[in-house]
Amino acid sequence: MPIPPRYNERMPSRYRPRQPRVSSPWHIPLVLALILAAAAIAPICVRRAQLAGIPSPLIVWLRLALTTAVLTPFAWRREATALRQLRRRELLLSLAAGFWLVCNLLLFFVALEHTNVFVTTVLRRTTPLWTALPEVWLLGVVFPRRLWWGIAITLLGGAIVAASGGSAGEVVSLGALIALLGATCEASYLFLGRFLSTRLTALAYSWLVFAWGALISSAVLWLLRIPLGGHSLAGYGWALSVVIVGQLIGHLAINWSVARLHATTLSLVMQLSVVLSGLLAWLWLAELPLPGEALGSLVVLVGVALATLRRPLRRPLRAS
Repeated sequence: MPIPPRYNERMPSRYRPRQPRVSSPWHIPLVLALILAAAAIAPICVRRAQLAGIPSPLIVWLRLALTTAVLTPFAWRREATALRQLRRRELLLSLAAGFWLVCNLLLFFVALEHTNVFVTTVLRRTTPLWTALPEVWLLGVVFPRRLWWGIAITLLGGAIVAASGGSAGEVVSLGALIALLGATCEASYLFLGRFLSTRLTALAYSWLVFAWGALISSAVLWLLRIPLGGHSLAGYGWALSVVIVGQLIGHLAINWSVARLHATTLSLVMQLSVVLSGLLAWLWLAELPLPGEALGSLVVLVGVALATLRRPLRRPLRAS
């Protein structure tokens, strides 16, 4: 997931985003297309793996463990010195970030078991709003009024979705509540990443957090007594597609774009991915949201867009 946009220039200088780098014009639409496709297709791949019998905790472990294995030779060849010089505080922060990353992925995947892809992805894209709250409480950042209106509208939409019910007999949609909780976990992961990114490169940080996540998810598999083998070949294939599409393509494309594109552009692409993901779920999985879920999801999208999409700055008129 992309680092959410900042809302106030009075944020402490070390936490401010870097100015986007200039890149070749043809790179930008290509990377944006990759981000859009990966963000839309990854939930479909997760759902397919679940339908093929792969437990959600095993999908999480495969995603983190395989990604760590792929990144290990690159991380230790380029960042070995930085990784060896890590202090205890940085190791503990990276461990905490890995924990919240596992919680985020696990809750996101479990939410897909209880509600449809569209509702889950809509509520997951509320992460930038929950990331802003710790900045207010812990860093003293002052945000514009539209952020608070966006949070209020998003909460209203989430309440409509949750009150719409889910499976037969559910008064409140369990999947919607799990997805919202997962979004807050992702916000905690991104907030911790803010501190670590001032000390580590993106490659070193990603490898360290993914490695911790792989270890934590291994412990989850052991506690739940979920075997690594014995599942269908099709299920493993879909789980592997989650690693390739969601992590190696989507995550790397997002990391590339964060330093080169404005946060507003990324936020808009992620919101478009929600619509595309819902359309693909309808075509491939025959999933359609309930009327209340559709209405609440649209309200959530409005709230997130209001809070995250920046307006262009107005230049003062020169006196003639």
